[in-house]
Amino acid sequence: MTGTGDIGGALPDPNSLDPNSLDPDSPESLGAEHSGALANDVAPSARRSPAGRAFFIYTALRVGLVLAIWWLLQLVTPIRGLAALAIAILASGLVSLVLLNRPRATMGEGVARFFSRMNAKIEASTSAEDAADDERRASSAKKQAEQHSVDPQQEPGSLEDRDERGASGA
Repeated sequence: MTGTGDIGGALPDPNSLDPNSLDPDSPESLGAEHSGALANDVAPSARRSPAGRAFFIYTALRVGLVLAIWWLLQLVTPIRGLAALAIAILASGLVSLVLLNRPRATMGEGVARFFSRMNAKIEASTSAEDAADDERRASSAKKQAEQHSVDPQQEPGSLEDRDERGASGA
């Protein structure tokens, strides 16, 4: 355990945390003893999402593969310049289908989790907005109904008589 005086307690060791349980937007992911701490107060290594890490690992592996194939083309063949780079990109794409299958699958799962969390937040926001709109419409309809309601003490037909008398000029 490492301790910091900034948030009033010890933070869990980032290496002992389950990376699948971390959500950078939720302070609850740090455990009950740190639920009052903001996510920004957490060590950067504990804040990093597994999806982001998998994305950068896969991207670094792809770039490394392109550079390795380009370097191999420079050493073995007379192909130079943009032609060598284009061949390296195409060849690395084919090689990565086999060699980088596991990192690509991990990245895909992380990206899917990221977008499902985003969709859940959008859905929660939409339903909260819809509930607020429904409440506003209901209160508006109630006020409108109260404004147009008939006074129970008013004699039925009394306004109609006055309207007819007022229209005939009597």
